[in-house]
Amino acid sequence: MAERRNGSRHWLAQRLTALALAPLSFWFLVAMAEQAGRGHDAVARWIGQPVTALALAALLGIGLWHALLGMESVLIDYLHAKRARALCLFALRLAALALAALGAWSLAALAIGFR
Repeated sequence: MAERRNGSRHWLAQRLTALALAPLSFWFLVAMAEQAGRGHDAVARWIGQPVTALALAALLGIGLWHALLGMESVLIDYLHAKRARALCLFALRLAALALAALGAWSLAALAIGFR
């Protein structure tokens, strides 16, 4: 039951990631609206700017962390079989890690101009 002992830290992390996602998501929506109609090369150049790449990386990382925290809470609360819960938590964390790696690679490829 190690998951239960860290409940307050988990709860706080969920709230802090939600607070961080609010302005990042707003920025992303506005930025995407501004990029509408521009070609791939123009958007790739925009992503290649350091501030944009950093903001997108933060959105990706914080968004995945927030999603992981939420899904962990659901699994811990509603999956009572210990082995099944441990296996699902492992699979969930592995999937989050794979998505983070793929997102980071994709962002880096766009930022440095790899096509």
